Amino acid sequence: MVDYVLEIAKEMGVENVYAIMLPDNYRALNLTKKMGFNLEYLADGTVKGVLDLKEEILKLNAHHQRLHKKLQKPHFKKRLWQRAKKYHLKNQKQLRRNK
Repeated sequence: MVDYVLEIAKEMGVENVYAIMLPDNYRALNLTKKMGFNLEYLADGTVKGVLDLKEEILKLNAHHQRLHKKLQKPHFKKRLWQRAKKYHLKNQKQLRRNK
């Protein structure tokens, strides 16, 4: 569910997401760490998490650009086509067995 909310926030152009937690909420702390939040232990005894969505979007865009360049290479296209064909044939065999 958190992933879904973050995707919506990215689409809306939100640049930062904040989370305030108690230090004994281990599940929330682990989740925010895993999702890339930077955690800061505050003087009032709480933990503040900050996720820079702008940075996440830049990383994702860079990944997409690298993937796009890779897809333009002929040998990669051929390999991708071969895998898709093999996957399609495998599914066709399974469908025939199920009839």
